Amino acid sequence: RPIRVGAGRNETTPSYHYKGQMGEVILFDEVLTDVEVIIVQNYLAAKYNYTLASNDLYSNDQSGSGNYDHKVAGIGKASDGSSHSDSKGTGIVQINSPLSLNNGDYLFWGENQINSDYSFSTASDYKERANTQWRVNHIQDVGTVSLSVNASDLDLSDKQSCAPVNLIVSVSSNFSSKTTYPLTLTDGVYSTDGVTLPNGYYFTFEYQDLIVIENSGFTGGSGA
Repeated sequence: RPIRVGAGRNETTPSYHYKGQMGEVILFDEVLTDVEVIIVQNYLAAKYNYTLASNDLYSNDQSGSGNYDHKVAGIGKASDGSSHSDSKGTGIVQINSPLSLNNGDYLFWGENQINSDYSFSTASDYKERANTQWRVNHIQDVGTVSLSVNASDLDLSDKQSCAPVNLIVSVSSNFSSKTTYPLTLTDGVYSTDGVTLPNGYYFTFEYQDLIVIENSGFTGGSGA
């Protein structure tokens, strides 16, 4: 049968139509495992601001945590042993290859803008930083992970071709202190391995603005 939502109970004269409101319809081509159901439920709970009766694991959607409500995704392993170790969700950040994934381990991440254009603006020391931030929520610990993002998903229109893009991770949303992971660009994808994302930490992307000095090299600056 064609996919129908709220269309009634029979084929001829439909009755018992659904009269409520639907914020979102998600169609899957296979039955979800327990861990996938939990991840999807936490994505929806953050997006539509409701509390789950069970397995309400993602907490960065609360006002005290900065309302990182948007495009929540996650990896993890449920108590029945089902695991999901590679996730991107509806956002642009893909995380996979956790070092350790045991029952009850989860890593969620969500961003702070509902409709980001993933543009950059000057932060400090001639660095251009993405205006969107992500925040991490750990349940237990999955260890280090690999992280990637398509270059086409970031607004890099003002970046000089030689300026490397970095992933930066910090305990503070202002990134006053940070750990920097250089990203490698391969086939249009920026990626890095061995990333540590502690619970409650923030991450985003950054590159160094460059200028040419006497045609002999590059240094920090405000233009090409």
